[in-house]
Amino acid sequence: MTVRCLVDDERRLVRDAQGAETVSDTTIFFPPGTRCPEGSRVTVNGRVTTVIASYARDGGGLPTPDHVEVVCR
Repeated sequence: MTVRCLVDDERRLVRDAQGAETVSDTTIFFPPGTRCPEGSRVTVNGRVTTVIASYARDGGGLPTPDHVEVVCR
Protein backbone atom coordinates (compact mmCIF):
# COMPACT_ATOMS: atom_id res chain seq x y z
CA MET A 1 0.00 0.00 0.00
CA THR A 2 1.27 3.49 -0.83
CA VAL A 3 0.44 6.39 1.52
CA ARG A 4 1.42 10.04 1.07
CA CYS A 5 3.46 11.32 3.99
CA LEU A 6 5.98 13.85 5.25
CA VAL A 7 9.48 12.49 6.01
CA ASP A 8 12.02 13.98 8.43
CA ASP A 9 15.50 12.43 8.07
CA GLU A 10 16.94 13.46 11.42
CA ARG A 11 18.72 11.25 13.95
CA ARG A 12 17.23 11.37 17.46
CA LEU A 13 16.93 9.28 20.61
CA VAL A 14 13.47 7.68 21.06
CA ARG A 15 11.84 4.98 23.17
CA ASP A 16 10.51 1.80 21.60
CA ALA A 17 7.23 0.11 22.59
CA GLN A 18 8.97 -1.62 25.53
CA GLY A 19 10.43 1.67 26.80
CA ALA A 20 14.05 1.00 25.80
CA GLU A 21 16.02 3.91 24.34
CA THR A 22 17.08 3.51 20.70
CA VAL A 23 18.19 5.76 17.85
CA SER A 24 15.79 6.73 15.06
CA ASP A 25 17.14 8.00 11.74
CA THR A 26 13.78 8.74 10.14
CA THR A 27 10.44 10.08 11.36
CA ILE A 28 7.41 9.75 9.09
CA PHE A 29 4.18 11.74 9.51
CA PHE A 30 1.08 10.00 8.08
CA PRO A 31 -2.57 11.08 7.83
CA PRO A 32 -4.77 10.21 10.84
CA GLY A 33 -5.93 6.60 10.93
CA THR A 34 -2.88 5.17 9.17
CA ARG A 35 -1.79 1.87 10.76
CA CYS A 36 1.94 1.20 10.92
CA PRO A 37 2.68 -1.12 13.87
CA GLU A 38 6.08 -1.71 15.47
CA GLY A 39 8.23 -4.03 13.38
CA SER A 40 6.57 -3.09 10.07
CA ARG A 41 8.85 -2.70 7.07
CA VAL A 42 8.36 0.55 5.16
CA THR A 43 10.01 1.99 2.07
CA VAL A 44 10.84 5.70 2.25
CA ASN A 45 12.49 7.50 -0.67
CA GLY A 46 13.74 4.13 -1.97
CA ARG A 47 15.14 2.99 1.41
CA VAL A 48 13.65 0.08 3.34
CA THR A 49 13.49 0.64 7.09
CA THR A 50 11.80 -0.86 10.18
CA VAL A 51 9.25 0.87 12.42
CA ILE A 52 10.44 1.37 16.03
CA ALA A 53 7.20 2.88 17.33
CA SER A 54 4.03 4.56 16.10
CA TYR A 55 2.05 7.31 17.85
CA ALA A 56 -1.41 8.71 17.08
CA ARG A 57 -1.17 12.48 17.59
CA ASP A 58 -4.70 13.79 18.12
CA GLY A 59 -5.47 17.25 19.46
CA GLY A 60 -8.81 16.09 20.91
CA GLY A 61 -10.81 18.59 18.90
CA LEU A 62 -8.30 21.44 19.20
CA PRO A 63 -7.24 23.09 15.94
CA THR A 64 -4.01 21.08 15.64
CA PRO A 65 -2.63 19.03 12.74
CA ASP A 66 -3.75 15.53 13.75
CA HIS A 67 -1.44 12.83 12.36
CA VAL A 68 0.29 9.49 12.99
CA GLU A 69 3.99 9.84 13.86
CA VAL A 70 6.15 6.81 13.01
CA VAL A 71 9.79 6.59 14.10
CA CYS A 72 12.07 4.22 12.15
CA ARG A 73 15.58 2.83 12.32
